[in-house]
Amino acid sequence: MSASGSYSLPTSPIWPWDKWEGTFARSLTQMRRNIERHVANGGVRYADDARLLVYTALEEYMGRRNNDRSMGRQCLLRSICENAQIHHHIGVFSEIMDIVLSPGKADLDNAYHDAYAAGRAGANCLGLYSACPRGLNFLDGLLIVEDD
Repeated sequence: MSASGSYSLPTSPIWPWDKWEGTFARSLTQMRRNIERHVANGGVRYADDARLLVYTALEEYMGRRNNDRSMGRQCLLRSICENAQIHHHIGVFSEIMDIVLSPGKADLDNAYHDAYAAGRAGANCLGLYSACPRGLNFLDGLLIVEDD
């Protein structure tokens, strides 16, 4: 720092993006190898810890919000079911919600896959998961079901 109270700005970036990028790339490569190895051994589903974390957090949040932890799971399952019935996801936020609420081939509790399959089959999600009525699930306002 100079006597006048000013300092010179660095001429090169000081953020360690290259280190983060390398770590992220290694992580993706490892995940891809694990999936390929699992599929090669006859497995159909792969571990998805990130999705499990999000589902657990959503269930916990909705359960606490309604003072009934079991309701959290029912609300998430209803959202997964209803999301599976949306055929056209419009906008980035809607597409992100679709990714989050689609269990895909992740190795999760079968209840998530069953909810998705029920939605794809056209089930009455509200009737199927009646323990979570409209208005108690904060995701209700985020999932906009459009008529095809």
